[in-house]
Amino acid sequence: MTAVFDERAKANLSVPEEIHVEWVPPGLLNRLRAECRLAAALRSGVRVLCFHGLPPLFLNEASGSKLTLFLQNRLLVESGSLRDYPILTRLRLEVERWLLRRQLDSVGEVIVQGPSMKRALAVLVGAVAHRPRIQIQPLVPNDMSVPALTSGRAFDFVYPADGEPHKNHARLVEAWELLKEGGCRPSLALTLGSKDQELWARLKMRIENAGLGIVNLGALSRQQLAEVYGETGALVYPSTTESFGLPLAEARAIGLPVIASELDYVRDVCDPVQTFDPTSSLSIARAINRYLRRGGCLRDFETPEGFWKALSVDVEGVS
Repeated sequence: MTAVFDERAKANLSVPEEIHVEWVPPGLLNRLRAECRLAAALRSGVRVLCFHGLPPLFLNEASGSKLTLFLQNRLLVESGSLRDYPILTRLRLEVERWLLRRQLDSVGEVIVQGPSMKRALAVLVGAVAHRPRIQIQPLVPNDMSVPALTSGRAFDFVYPADGEPHKNHARLVEAWELLKEGGCRPSLALTLGSKDQELWARLKMRIENAGLGIVNLGALSRQQLAEVYGETGALVYPSTTESFGLPLAEARAIGLPVIASELDYVRDVCDPVQTFDPTSSLSIARAINRYLRRGGCLRDFETPEGFWKALSVDVEGVS
């Protein structure tokens, strides 16, 4: 068995000794050479599994019959707007969307991780001449040793996610601002890494101005994240789209309560204790309040008598 990996992944991969690895240096020319080798392997009848979400470039229908594609990126499957993404990221995603659509009829099988992802892909597959089989195989890494949840909490909530626009950090911080206005100040831990420093700088300014209990722990290893889970009361997950949502699966495995978007991808993985509309910061704040059994986001109704009394006081106070 041979594995072909990007050289930049060397530090993060542990490969069994019986697998021969070909490391591909970064660069377009090296990538094209690797693509040619994959196409040649398919033509010779070798079964190929692609983990990076795109089929090899140089395929025909016959060669692709031995190709299995593991597809995780929902942004490639759906055709929603990418306007919130940086221009280079937007361009890359548009090219990858085109490549996926162009090559799908040369793929024998596609593996996805949840029913909602399968439904989304089925819509796309319906437009190609030769439809690949679609299989659901949830894949959760087993290298996380999660400690028992402790009684002492360092954080009320944690949101483990990078800073991609669909992760919805700005709206989550806005919800925390609303919570404070209502007299509720829960703590929240984020995990934004070095590539998200521009986003964190903007969020940090708002957090400091409002005096919110939000901290950024930076990018964490899986074991570091496991330790944070053990010190946290609940997982909050406001992402607007996911193919699977690994943190949801991790929270489910250890019994950590989940407050998340009321979207299909969430229900594919877990049963959240509270849900919200991820496009509304007020909805997020109200879900947090419900979980904490507080009502700070709601106002009492005014009676006609009370309205008139308040108006009369205001009028009498004018000189």
